[in-house]
Amino acid sequence: MGEHAAGRDFETLVAVKAKPGELEALLHMSSDEVRRVQPVVELLSGVAGNSRMLSRLAEIAMMLGTCGRRLMLDVSQLHPSSSLWRQPHGPFGYMARVLEEHLGLHASEVPAFVPVVCLNGTERHMARVALVLEELGRGVALRVPHASTSAPDLPGRLERCLRRLRVDPADVDLLLDVGFLARPPLEPDTKSVAATLTRLPWQRFRSVTLLSGSVPESRGAFDRDRSRPEHALWHQLLTRAPALRYGDYGVVHPRARDGPGARGWTPRHPYLHYTRCQRSHYFTRRLPPEGVAAEENRELKRRYFGELAQRVTELYPDASRSWGDRVLDDYARHGGTADASRWVAIGTSHHIAHLAAGGDLVREESPVEE
Repeated sequence: MGEHAAGRDFETLVAVKAKPGELEALLHMSSDEVRRVQPVVELLSGVAGNSRMLSRLAEIAMMLGTCGRRLMLDVSQLHPSSSLWRQPHGPFGYMARVLEEHLGLHASEVPAFVPVVCLNGTERHMARVALVLEELGRGVALRVPHASTSAPDLPGRLERCLRRLRVDPADVDLLLDVGFLARPPLEPDTKSVAATLTRLPWQRFRSVTLLSGSVPESRGAFDRDRSRPEHALWHQLLTRAPALRYGDYGVVHPRARDGPGARGWTPRHPYLHYTRCQRSHYFTRRLPPEGVAAEENRELKRRYFGELAQRVTELYPDASRSWGDRVLDDYARHGGTADASRWVAIGTSHHIAHLAAGGDLVREESPVEE
């Protein structure tokens, strides 16, 4: 695998939220996983001033940097009211300073990150990013929302965006963000993205990645065993763009809730998303109805997750030995308390190892209907 202007080249990409569980999974990536998988962390408003979260991000950037990988930081999920937008040099200037402070290093020694900019960003934001890019000198990732791809002047919008950022296409990682995919059939999505690829000069970019996800926002909408349409969509587009890379949102819904009044969803029932062979498996154990004493509820949750872990490890004894799988095996053997962020951490870690193994990403030819 060759070198990439933003660090080590990558085979696949995973976009995660700046939340405890997903960041814990990134921090425990193996060197082999880092070599193959490019992480994108989507910053949320809660990051500002959260020293623990900022320290974790700094640790991840340092860990990736030792392996020649640079963390991609994305602000497209930030609510307009976030204090990060009011920083003197914007969110990316703030994060550059935070990395220096938390790592105790001079700017020249800090592992550079790659800013991810949305095509729909404001001119003021683009101007701020251009200044940060001059300092970082590692190019940029440009997220193109699927809703923007139908615009008649998409190539022109891309050119104007690149001029505002003062970057060459050869220094740009293009992320075609399809967002949430509910279920097959995928023919409308396939034709739409294929048309976009036809209109874009995608060969000029450093890389082009198809980014999508199929995890529902509500657990009530989950199938226990379902195919991954994001994987099928990517496969169907390879004949149009053989260099198209695969990207997904791990084991959570593509869109995060952010901003005033936004409340993260805290599940009662122990659960786990487990990726296997182009499919997602969803395991859960339901707790008794509300009204159980808090101490009894904690004990039930601990025991139920241990039983769930036993079931998964018995079903898949040949699972990849990711950090998450080792933790899951420990819960299966010894039990222990686990909250929702730990459930997400385990599932995300296993998912990243699954992507790194590359079994689902064999580039087979798949016809695309005209």
